[in-house]
Amino acid sequence: VHNCPFDFSIDAVFGLLDSFKELFRNMREDGRTPAAIISAMNSFLLKTSLNVSSRTSALHESVEPFLAWALKGNVRDRRLKEELIKYLYIQVNLDLVSDDKVNDMLDLL
Repeated sequence: VHNCPFDFSIDAVFGLLDSFKELFRNMREDGRTPAAIISAMNSFLLKTSLNVSSRTSALHESVEPFLAWALKGNVRDRRLKEELIKYLYIQVNLDLVSDDKVNDMLDLL
């Protein structure tokens, strides 16, 4: 996939968002697998965020519990921590979350 999101139909893009949302719903895992998933999601958000901004709030709601769990000291994997911080940075810089959510995320850090 070289020109995402243009290589995907809008249904495929929404399907990926829903898949990411489901992955994080009950995730409480440390290690390479969650780091790879977060990394893929970050790349996906950077390429599609403005096209799917209406759906990113639902995605963030499913990622937020994992984020809170991870940033409270439950994660030892350095790459995972870096990817989570990058996720927060993307959310804030693309203005995809409300001011209240930004304050909540800053409290986690």
